[in-house]
This record gives sequence, structure tokens and C-alpha cells, in this order.
Amino acid sequence: MQELDELLYYVNQRVFYRFNDFFKEAFNPSAFNGKSAQQALDTAIDDIVEMTAFDFAQELRVTHFRLAQFIEKRISNRFKDDSAKLKEMNPDFSLTPYEVEESAAIEPDQAFVGTSYTSVKSYYKNNKSFFEKNEKEKLRNALQALMEPDALKYLDREKVKISHWADNWIEQEAEGLRQHMLRQAIDQIESERIVLQQQEILAQWKDLFSNLVAERV
Repeated sequence: MQELDELLYYVNQRVFYRFNDFFKEAFNPSAFNGKSAQQALDTAIDDIVEMTAFDFAQELRVTHFRLAQFIEKRISNRFKDDSAKLKEMNPDFSLTPYEVEESAAIEPDQAFVGTSYTSVKSYYKNNKSFFEKNEKEKLRNALQALMEPDALKYLDREKVKISHWADNWIEQEAEGLRQHMLRQAIDQIESERIVLQQQEILAQWKDLFSNLVAERV
């Protein structure tokens, strides 16, 4: 689904656009106070991985919502198109709008489960060179380079889940729309048939009444 591909592409773009902010929060000088360098680095790496994973989950929840809106709009447009075609066949047709049944939200899995990025700790020598020279930026770039491929794999797995959900929901609602329009069309055709029958009966009674009057005269 092209719409989903585009949504997920921009999810990845937005998350890693904010990656530098996550890095600054996780790798700040105060985080290294009162800890050994290795402890501080481990904590900082865990924190930025957790923040990035949380951001991906939030973005995917928004993606699910936007895709649901997109599908609802497509179904609504299909109803309008089909209603217009029926009205061309019979201008007396008047169909009530179809209401899409809300689908249960799917919860994204957590990103970066089972990964390890401790190799980037080799970029750290000491606090002074890390925070005052370029070592911090080198570690950030190396960490991002390791996380991005894992993020794409994660999004591919989530895409499969979302696609499966979307396909099932579209199939369900397409059938719901078909049944909705079929029932209303049948009901209106039946109503018109009853009206025609009543008109025919009325005409027969009028003829009978006219004959009776003629015979009396």
C-alpha cells in the first residue's frame, strides 16, 4: 500500500531528525558525574536507545491513526460513487450514509530489542576530550549508523503487521458497505413495487366503480 510506504518513510525521517536531541539528553556531562566512565556510557546508550524506541512507538500509533483515516475516507468516497451510480439508474433512490465500524488499534512492538551498541564506547577516551573535542560527535554518528539499519528492519516488521490489519479491515468494511447498499436498494425497490401494486389496485377499483355507476344509469 503506497500510502503506508510513505507514512513509514517519514516516520523514520522524523525519528532520526530528533536523534541528536535524544543524544544530547542522554550524553550530557552531568550523566557522567559520580559514575565510572563505563557505567555512564552504558546508561547513556540504554537511555538513547529507549528514547528512540519510544519515539518510534509513538510515531507508529500516529501512523495507524492516519492510515485509518485514509481508509475511512476511501470507503466514504466509494459510497458516494456507488450512490451516484444508483441514482443515475433510479433518481428516486435515497441511501443513508454508511458508517464505518471502528477498528481495534494495533500496538507496535518495541524497537531495538535484542540489539547491542556497546562497540561505540571505543570513541570515549576521557570526559575532557569527549565533551570538549569531537569525540562526542563521532560516537553519535557511529551509534546512529548502527541503529538506522535496525530501525529499518523494525519498520519492515511493523509494516507487515499494519498491512495485515489494513487488508482485513478494508475487506470487512467493503463487504459491510456492499451489504448496506444492497439492503437499502432492495428495500426501496420493494417499496416502489408495493406503491405500484397499490396504484394498480386503486385503478381497478376506479374502473369497477365507474362500471357500477354506468350500470345504475
